[in-house]
Amino acid sequence: FKRLGQISCKQRDIISFSCGSGKNSVYLDEICYLQCRNHATELYLFDNRHYKIWEALNELEKRLNEHFLKLDRGTVVNMEYIEQMGADNCVLRNGTKLYFSRRQRQYVRVRYDDYLFSRLSKNLGVKR
Repeated sequence: FKRLGQISCKQRDIISFSCGSGKNSVYLDEICYLQCRNHATELYLFDNRHYKIWEALNELEKRLNEHFLKLDRGTVVNMEYIEQMGADNCVLRNGTKLYFSRRQRQYVRVRYDDYLFSRLSKNLGVKR
């Protein structure tokens, strides 16, 4: 018999919300971004599905994890899906371009750089 290595299953975080007449749940790692529009929050998934949620963005934001970055008052992005970070915008893997204000520029850049560094360190096994 071959000896099996330790199997680790990463538990995926889920967010639940009311949408229309029912309840829905999605994995956090499937969310590309959330955007506030017309008094509702639109949640966009990596597979181009989206949900219109009648819950304030700041309330949903409290249930997200450290992979999410607030670009401005109305937009939160999952940093896992950022393909390119510009001076006043970021481009997601699906081509979506999200803008942020000049006032937020330094905060966004520092948070994103820290995120990239921690991911790289984790992949290389470097301890901070």
